Amino acid sequence: MGCAASSEVDQTAITATSKAIDKDLQLERRRQETEHVTKLLILGSGESGKSTILKQMKIIHGVGFSSQEVALSRSAILLNMLTSMISLIHAMDTLEIPYGFQVPTLEEAKEAYARVVAQNDAYHSKTAVESSEDHVNDPKLDDTLPAKQDVIACLASSEYRSMTQKSDLLESAKLITSAGGVEFGFRGGEIGEDVLGAITELWEDSGVQYCYSRRNEFRLLDSCAYWMKHRARICMEAYVPTQEDILNMRIMTINVTETKFVVRGSKWAVYDVGGQRTERKKWAQHFDDVHAIIYVCPVSGYDQVINEDAKTNQVLESLNLFETTCNHPLFKETDVILFLNKIDILKEKIKTRPVSDSFPDFAETQTFESVSNYFIHKFQSLNKYPNEKTIYPHLTWATNTDQIRFVFAAVSAIIMK
Repeated sequence: MGCAASSEVDQTAITATSKAIDKDLQLERRRQETEHVTKLLILGSGESGKSTILKQMKIIHGVGFSSQEVALSRSAILLNMLTSMISLIHAMDTLEIPYGFQVPTLEEAKEAYARVVAQNDAYHSKTAVESSEDHVNDPKLDDTLPAKQDVIACLASSEYRSMTQKSDLLESAKLITSAGGVEFGFRGGEIGEDVLGAITELWEDSGVQYCYSRRNEFRLLDSCAYWMKHRARICMEAYVPTQEDILNMRIMTINVTETKFVVRGSKWAVYDVGGQRTERKKWAQHFDDVHAIIYVCPVSGYDQVINEDAKTNQVLESLNLFETTCNHPLFKETDVILFLNKIDILKEKIKTRPVSDSFPDFAETQTFESVSNYFIHKFQSLNKYPNEKTIYPHLTWATNTDQIRFVFAAVSAIIMK
């Protein structure tokens, strides 16, 4: 009987505890229901700058970066700098640019290239007399003249194929490519004086600078020039990343992150999810109860392709993704705040890169205003529910805190209206 009585007491205690837990859970649910939290989603294609926008939110609204986040950023920043230079080294071969290449004026390039063509024609005429017809058609001989429209690029390619590369720069390139790789950051790697010296030597080379000017033709971090400018500082043994360094740092988002902060007395929960195609399947689970969407487009990528697909234009990918997201049934009445991001790069790029080459329907005089208005219209025209929802466009420079602070003031007013 003693055992039976004890068992009954234990069961009573368990039941009482269970009821208490259930009561606590109900109270917590009621508290969450009564406590208003503004839920935002930051969406966009890969490398659009979404995570940088979220970093700015943390800075502007007082959350900032923890000491642990700052410490962990150090290796990522060093890796960003190292991989930037490795990308340039690989592009030198892919684009066929010789180290030490001196960029001529257009007229000089035309004259120099005409001499190359004449020499090539003379070579083939001589070979036709001395050799068989089969030898004249040897593809190795025909390939000495690259099939490119840009005469300066053609001249660079011709020099690349005919001249002996500078051995000291080739050794520097070899040193850098063997110094890091993907594993560098995970080993808590450091960049020694020898590697830093090699990076400096290459970055100051005229051929590498010409390669950098053609960065729309290959994959390169937008922050490459920033890291090169600050290379000596960030390679110091006592280096501690600054706020600006962390804003320029690139780490691919592969998980959903939730950040909470208070805006004008209102609690916000912001969700940042990976923009790469493989990460988008994670988006749907966060679509419920969304107050607004911040959609980020890398508008400066109008002449570049995405990382996952060497044929798809970055802005075209963003437009297609926007159309799907904006018109999702769950977002029929959800306002969208559109950030056309990286306008600092856009302003420089439109000076030399015609938008019409990638978007033939752009027929206006190419200015920052005309280009930005053109892309704003393309996004707004995709909204199938203009009577139920509004697209609020903003031109953003994600790494500039003052500019983003001004934009967020307007965004906050929209969200909290």
